[in-house]
Amino acid sequence: MSKLNELRDDPPTTWQHEFRASLPRYLHCLFILAIEPDPYASTDRSANLGFKMADAEVAEEVLDKILAMADEEAAVAEERYGTQHSLNAIQVGSEMDYMFTYPAGELINVATMSFNKAIDFYRATRDQDCQRWAEKAIRVAQLVPGAQGTALVNVLQIRLGSLIGV
Repeated sequence: MSKLNELRDDPPTTWQHEFRASLPRYLHCLFILAIEPDPYASTDRSANLGFKMADAEVAEEVLDKILAMADEEAAVAEERYGTQHSLNAIQVGSEMDYMFTYPAGELINVATMSFNKAIDFYRATRDQDCQRWAEKAIRVAQLVPGAQGTALVNVLQIRLGSLIGV
């Protein structure tokens, strides 16, 4: 993932622009591969509680990368355009052509899959993992623009509250 951070030119080359435009899909695919159950894991009932993943560390790194990219873009927008634009830096259809835009559909998919994995951790009584993954899922959902993002955040927060008894 560190190679992704080396792709910062101003203005970006065509290759870099195309790479950053397709990066959300690549991250989504990597995330799916990482959260899928390990096909070589034990198949007994106790090992298959839904929290086994091919690579939990990679899955969480993808979540962290998505959130870091959002933070980077918000900082760039704030620097160039002031606080007003910083919250919209990663939104779809941003008028700032140089900015990275992350498709809302990709954000929704990653947020919901992350939250589902948090529920799996909860079922496995791994409460700290549940809380951490749920918080990251909500942070990703907060990147979804408009009413759709607001609704998703509300649903995830309500479901987290019902899990942890808040």
